Amino acid sequence: MVHDNEIVYQAKKELRKSIRTSLKSFWASSSAAEKNRLGVLLSEKIKKVPAWDSCAHICAFLSMPDELDTGPLITAALNQNKHVYVPRIEGSDIDFVILETDWNSWTKDAWNIPVPPGELPAVKPELFIQEPSLIVVPGLAFDTTGRRLGRGKGFYDRYLGKLLAVSKQLQKPMPFLVGVGLELQLVESVPADDHDFRVDTVIVI
Repeated sequence: MVHDNEIVYQAKKELRKSIRTSLKSFWASSSAAEKNRLGVLLSEKIKKVPAWDSCAHICAFLSMPDELDTGPLITAALNQNKHVYVPRIEGSDIDFVILETDWNSWTKDAWNIPVPPGELPAVKPELFIQEPSLIVVPGLAFDTTGRRLGRGKGFYDRYLGKLLAVSKQLQKPMPFLVGVGLELQLVESVPADDHDFRVDTVIVI
């Protein structure tokens, strides 16, 4: 007998494979100028999200080669004197650290992505609950109900679980979650487990 969680697991695996193939093809045919144009467009769209103006804290990932460029968004947030935070992998989890002005000079990893220095202190999750915050959430696929398919490591779902616990403890709302991707990453339905978090809105380019 095949259990429901096994069906969901296989459906996720197949969707990841399909989206990765499509992304590889898309970015292989895109120039650096086009990638920058899409990044600027992403920034403009996120700045129109109602939660943007009220949020002093913005969490944004530093883009992998097959992700939309968040550089223009980060620049826009800093120009508006918002505090920007980026994820850093800590074992099997992620924490967020504040982005320094010299972040482009950070050591690059194998994908040429700046890596937050280990000596930078991690920000306590409470900060993003105590004050209005917006988190830009990466993903391989999204659907119109806010369901998200990650890369399979569970980094964001675990971190969002920490935030939810703090949110309940302090009786304050969660940060506003924005899923971002290309149009090809918006699918009819994302297979999901009970522990998978939904985003509040999805922005595709």
